[in-house]
Amino acid sequence: MVLADRAGPGVAWTADPGWRAVLRVVEVGELSPDEAASLVDDDGRRAFLLELACGHPLALRLAIDSAAAGRDDEHVRLEVAQALLLQVAGDLPSTAHRQALEVCAYAPRTTESLLRGTFAGQDAVSLFRWLCDLPFVEVTAAGARMKPYLAQAVRAELRWRDPARDREAQALGATTVEPLPRAGFDTAVRDALRAWRRTDLLAGNPLARSRMIVDAGGGDRVAALRAVLQEGLDAVGDDPREAKGHRALLSTYLGGAPTQEAAAERLALPFSTYRRHLNRGLEVLCNLLWRTVYPQVPLHVEYDLTDLGHSVAEPLAAVRDWVELHLDDITLAPAPADLGCP
Repeated sequence: MVLADRAGPGVAWTADPGWRAVLRVVEVGELSPDEAASLVDDDGRRAFLLELACGHPLALRLAIDSAAAGRDDEHVRLEVAQALLLQVAGDLPSTAHRQALEVCAYAPRTTESLLRGTFAGQDAVSLFRWLCDLPFVEVTAAGARMKPYLAQAVRAELRWRDPARDREAQALGATTVEPLPRAGFDTAVRDALRAWRRTDLLAGNPLARSRMIVDAGGGDRVAALRAVLQEGLDAVGDDPREAKGHRALLSTYLGGAPTQEAAAERLALPFSTYRRHLNRGLEVLCNLLWRTVYPQVPLHVEYDLTDLGHSVAEPLAAVRDWVELHLDDITLAPAPADLGCP
């Protein structure tokens, strides 16, 4: 008996004692270059057709038939793309799923963190699991990767259907990085403020490749980063309660003070008071900018262990190993009579 499906057999098949002894799973993959070339009779367009199909039998058959009908290369590419999306991808559950598919088509690898940073407010866990379950997505230790034949189809169809959205997906695939943890985000904000006049340092700052800069649009990421920081500073200044922190931020980072001591002198403040105002201003600014990255209600929260917390990991692991080693002895040990245990 032969059963065929786009996805491999599930655990119910592979783990069943009755089926496991007789079950043989054969994955039918793409054609080899020689196998694919042997199916193309059109010498003049062979290279184009092979590149378009990427070894996928259905894609190659569709491309050959479309070319034989006299259609030009762009028409063939679009026709194959639409047919593959209909037959292979099928109906998509929602707009968010469609956009996740588009990002996956352009990104070298897709992770849950990438989707979380790209689609604020969406369930990144469910989207990523859905992607990983698709038969045309390969799952590796580095993340999920769409197979080339369908990645080309998604790009071609999107480029025809919505050129503006296609440019956005290309930008996300090229520039979006996995979101920074909160501590790294705050450090990047401080570094960007210190490098306000250094274009080279701002270009290398992680924030320049973050979602909030991509969403700001435009091709100049340094200018976009400066604009986002300036908007944040202005927002801090708009709150009368944060006036002291706002003045400390401007004097320190935008006012050209060579040192923090010099900034404190300009503000006519004792250094300890100045530092308190500066730290408060940085805290408020970082919170404002963080909410542009994760505009959820309730606010997105990420937790991380301190160095002290990490230091206890090894002793706890030793305790765990001891328990596992002596588990049988612990389980079989008699209960103390004086505790009244039965």
